Amino acid sequence: MNKAYFNFNYNKCFCFHCYSRTKIDYFTVANSNYTVPRGWTRFGLQIDQTFAESKQIFKKWCTSFYGTSKYKLESIINNRFIPFPGDRLLSGEIFATHLSDKQHVYTSPSINYASLTHVCPIDTTKINNEWYDVQIVLECKQNPQKIVKQQGYRRNVCRIISDNEIEWKTDQRSSIIPYGLLIRARKHQCIKECVHRHSSKAVANASYSSKFEPNPLPIFDSLIDKSDVYVERRADIVERDASIGKHRTTPRRTHRLDISIRDRSHR
Repeated sequence: MNKAYFNFNYNKCFCFHCYSRTKIDYFTVANSNYTVPRGWTRFGLQIDQTFAESKQIFKKWCTSFYGTSKYKLESIINNRFIPFPGDRLLSGEIFATHLSDKQHVYTSPSINYASLTHVCPIDTTKINNEWYDVQIVLECKQNPQKIVKQQGYRRNVCRIISDNEIEWKTDQRSSIIPYGLLIRARKHQCIKECVHRHSSKAVANASYSSKFEPNPLPIFDSLIDKSDVYVERRADIVERDASIGKHRTTPRRTHRLDISIRDRSHR
């Protein structure tokens, strides 16, 4: 994607190293709670500053999340607003979703709900000879007028947002502005159905289970602004050897990522 879409001043990492477990789990803006996207990394997006300032969207509009896929991402960002199904975008293409309701746009104040796979598919990608499960969510400012809050597609998804208000829908156009690209990348765990798609090494290592803290970040290299300030991050790989029932830790190399330490104005 073109770097002109991004505002790197508002990058922020929400992994457990950069955003500790002792910090709050939600923010409140415009009298509405939204969850902290723990485990995700945010890349700031350019927005229409004149519109944002005139509407005071960072004070008066709610924050919500919109799950999407890599195939629709650039079209949405280029559009500046979350489009409705059937809208003709600036690129000339017609925006489409698989949801049956074509008269509303659906969002959520919960990152857990917005990242459910029926709206936020998992893309398994090979990076540096390793497989990762990648998901994409847009962090948005949303006009509180005409938001209908309702019970969601699935219950007990989030402990912070009530089941009865976890799904938002609106029929108001140009009312949802994406200002952050959230990406979560987790080491892919092969199962029998997918092993044949990957290398034989995956089968050989089937007795191992791995977790990454924080997320494996080489996937973000193409978005990194090398001229900006950065913090050094080190992610250790914790592996459990099922054959002996013990864990072992393998250090990863230091990774440079231009992430601001603080979240400016809750953006």
